[in-house]
Amino acid sequence: MKILKKANWILITLLSLSAGIVKVMLMPQEVEFFSKFGLNESVVLIFGIAQIIAGLLVIFLMTRLWGALLAGLMFVTSVILLFMDGMLNFAVFSILPVILSSFIIREQIYLKPSI
Repeated sequence: MKILKKANWILITLLSLSAGIVKVMLMPQEVEFFSKFGLNESVVLIFGIAQIIAGLLVIFLMTRLWGALLAGLMFVTSVILLFMDGMLNFAVFSILPVILSSFIIREQIYLKPSI
């Protein structure tokens, strides 16, 4: 079980960092996607920075709860936008990181946290 927990927070870290880096680099696909909702490049950049911060916070046990909360919030926001855009298959698949983040949050709040 300890291995699964560690794999989970590593996965959330990598997903948050990779999603954030793509947004910070202002990749055309990301900018185009967010512009459909009236969000400009500055919002995409802020969103990306928040995802990178979330990924970094998940690494450390003392900040893991805050990182998981922020990562979960960013993932939920992405899922909502994907559903609104009609990308149902990708949106349903994107719920997985939300679920994985919730496991970290649950462990940090209710269970004895472990590395």
